[in-house]
Amino acid sequence: MKKYKWIVFIFTALASLLVLGPGIDKIPFIPGSQYSDLLLTHYPNVIYIQQALREHHTLPLWSNLILGGYPLYADPLSSLFYPPMWFAWLFPAPIGLNLIIIIHIISGGIGVYLFLKKSGYSFYAGIIGMLTFSWMPKLYAHLGAGHMTLIMAFCLIPWLLICLIPEQMNDKRKSNLAGLILGLIFLADPRIYPFAIGVLIIYMLVAHRHNFFSKIGIISKQTLISLTLAAPLLIPLLKYAGLSMRSSLSMGEMAIYSLPPSRLMGMLFPDLGGNQELITYFGAFGFLAVVLSCVIRPIHRDVLLWLAIFVFSILYGLGSNFIIFPILSEAPGINLLRVPTRIILLAGLAVSVISGIVVDRLPKSQNKSVLKLVLVILCTFITLLSVGIFLVLGTQLFEVTVGWIFLVVVTLLSLGLFTYKWRWRWAIAPVILLNLIIVNSTFLEYRPLNAVYSHDPILEKTILDQSTGIRIYSPSDSIPQFFAASKNLKLANGINPIQLETYVGYMEKATGVPQTGYSVTTPPFKTGNPALDNIGYQPDLELLGRLAVKYIISSYPMQMENAEPIYFSDQLYVYENKYARPMAWLQKSQDSIGVEYGEVRDYSFSPNQIQILASGPNQLVISENAYPGWVCKVDGSDTEINPIDIFISIELEPGVHEIQCDFLPVDLLIGVFLSLLALVSIVKPVIWN
Repeated sequence: MKKYKWIVFIFTALASLLVLGPGIDKIPFIPGSQYSDLLLTHYPNVIYIQQALREHHTLPLWSNLILGGYPLYADPLSSLFYPPMWFAWLFPAPIGLNLIIIIHIISGGIGVYLFLKKSGYSFYAGIIGMLTFSWMPKLYAHLGAGHMTLIMAFCLIPWLLICLIPEQMNDKRKSNLAGLILGLIFLADPRIYPFAIGVLIIYMLVAHRHNFFSKIGIISKQTLISLTLAAPLLIPLLKYAGLSMRSSLSMGEMAIYSLPPSRLMGMLFPDLGGNQELITYFGAFGFLAVVLSCVIRPIHRDVLLWLAIFVFSILYGLGSNFIIFPILSEAPGINLLRVPTRIILLAGLAVSVISGIVVDRLPKSQNKSVLKLVLVILCTFITLLSVGIFLVLGTQLFEVTVGWIFLVVVTLLSLGLFTYKWRWRWAIAPVILLNLIIVNSTFLEYRPLNAVYSHDPILEKTILDQSTGIRIYSPSDSIPQFFAASKNLKLANGINPIQLETYVGYMEKATGVPQTGYSVTTPPFKTGNPALDNIGYQPDLELLGRLAVKYIISSYPMQMENAEPIYFSDQLYVYENKYARPMAWLQKSQDSIGVEYGEVRDYSFSPNQIQILASGPNQLVISENAYPGWVCKVDGSDTEINPIDIFISIELEPGVHEIQCDFLPVDLLIGVFLSLLALVSIVKPVIWN
């Protein structure tokens, strides 16, 4: 039997590889979409980290590739402290990134299988739960959007559930593993952590027989272990978020992509190729399993916990359309989150578990008449609803047809499973797989890098010849971040969910583009069309010059004095900023940026370090964000940093000096120390016993 199970696991893994494997060296996109977070953020981060490790033999804590420099170690999307991501650094991007995603999706499905098995359900229940989870349409829609950290963190939750099973919690050697998994979830993506904590609380309160205070103690202990383990990211993130635009999100900004109630119809009829944030389809059998679990009492008792999680996730996902989200969004930490519909992933997990339980319990149900009546009514209702939608709307024929066919098929299979006991059990699995593969194929396509962005060789030569010590500004995002990272170009603009408030304010003045609320891009794009949105806004070339912006590259012509046009093509206009300064300069003023400045003798920038040779008496200004953590020495002696505007600034005495600035954040050292303590608390019981 064990060999039999391994064959099933291998088959499932191969099925995933057959679908995802051909795109392992390409970039995932939702069909028709121009953007993928894997390309915009994760790919550039991996390239930068690999370059730092290869050329400088150091792990980069600071990145000056975008946004005037920012703390990479405090950015959750960098995944610097998530151990599985280290594996991705060993492979060329994007191969390593895609490989780590595939591994997480497969392991998440295996986690659901093991959870159901250890909870006392059959092998077949575990297989159905595994398939429903591993091929969840919302999961693949997020894969198409490039949300890899979201996927990694979510696929760890089934393993958290395994650690919460009473027999695991009662084993002293394994009792702290839940805290370990929770910590890894935070390190993978803190946005999933509140959902995982919710699962911990609900499962402990409902599924365990400890007294109430004992349950609260276990919950508190595991939460404390997880937060201590995640301290290398948690502590820096709290500081970074507090200094960012993220800390001032309005209710409307937090509730973006709230699920419209009409979208609940997507549970019946898939929104093929739709927005990843609004997907509510869990497969035809998943929907049927939820319905049956509500009406068949023996099944209802087994899935009450998961029905509660399912209902709560859907209600929270309604966002501003229901009262739960506005209330909970006031809680500390939750008020930093956006997009409430991402909790619907948790509803998908609940559906996976419910599906497995229904397959296990349905043949044993004694309510024959009730079950047959429910299935007949449901099949009739779905047919009439499908016809009605098509006649009234006259559109979405394929979506309605796919939803109707699979709902009818799984309803008949469920009737057969009940009537003929286990004879029909194998028929359900391939139907589930076929259903979900058809739907998922509309959410995912892979594109090679050369099909995503075709750079102009003349433009590349013009910029790369002088790329050292300069920045580029593009009001139309004409130089993608992944291309800039591959060519080691520095951008004054950029895309990142967390941006320093001071830098955003500076860039609002420098670019002339108004900042109306929160945006993941600097400069913001009002309608989401970078090629056109910022036409007519004139930048302040002096302010951009202080950021060492030598080139302004746009998809449209710009009228700017003191900016010399140097290259035009069909889609690009390149201007040279005559006010551009070097990355470091000398001035007399100690309180503000002076109009007159002198050049330093020499300087070099590398990950975590800036080295400069300059003479005094002068004020040295470095065109880098003065973020807490920078430590500067003049001739080997510590010196005080006195920021001017947003920049690092140091006062120099008379003479020639060697200046070295290192990025050595104390909060990271504290976080690493606390994390090691947490690891000891987890490992010690295992070794001791």
